[in-house]
Amino acid sequence: MNTVYIEGFGVLHTRGIYSGKGFRQWDCDQSGAEDVKRAQVLSEPLPAFGRLPLPDRLAFSAASLALCEQEEPGGDRSAICLGIPNGSFITDIDFLQSVRNGFPSPSLFSATLPSSPVAEIAIHYKFKGPCRVISGGNSPSMAALDSAWYFVKSGKAEKALSIGVWTPDYIRPAFAFALFLSSTPSSHRSLSLEMDLKIDGVDGIELEQDLFMHLAELIMYSQPVSISVNRKGFRGYICLEEQRREVYEHVN
Repeated sequence: MNTVYIEGFGVLHTRGIYSGKGFRQWDCDQSGAEDVKRAQVLSEPLPAFGRLPLPDRLAFSAASLALCEQEEPGGDRSAICLGIPNGSFITDIDFLQSVRNGFPSPSLFSATLPSSPVAEIAIHYKFKGPCRVISGGNSPSMAALDSAWYFVKSGKAEKALSIGVWTPDYIRPAFAFALFLSSTPSSHRSLSLEMDLKIDGVDGIELEQDLFMHLAELIMYSQPVSISVNRKGFRGYICLEEQRREVYEHVN
């Protein structure tokens, strides 16, 4: 049975930005993830960043944080799995408004699909492997993580990027989470990931954010742990284990 390793992660939370490089608070002119700036998540210029619809911008930002220390994350055997509870609803509303104003926006129209956030990531980071998008339903982001883990575990992909994107609504603020998984550890700090999740028939979207935030904090501090998941929406366990490497001294 192959082992799956966590190579990077990124979170956009109301408190700030979390990644393998640590925690960064939002600037004084920012109120949360909706206001993320390109320079906060990507060191190189990307002219299209500011024009991306909000779900696409959140997904790209979280993915860029998760991939920031990877030299060549993409390739023919690199997968992307996206969970997006609200789908493209917020972009659909913006496009409808542009229609009512008499100038339908081509850029917004092209983003009125739940799979839209995957496009810019795949192009920029050259992901050419399997792609799976889960929209709405029960715990779509947990299902996306489970799919990414399965792609690597089963050998269908060597690397997989799991992304969860929540656009703001009357209950929840914007939130985005990304986890980059690999079949081969790239550093001694890599954590292995073992999972056994079953999606229940109860809506667990609100609980997903709490679990992903807890998972991100554990990864950031490389804390091995087994999390028992038995709440609305999903049940099972997620296990993080420290990657131990034996060091041999060669004596001549």
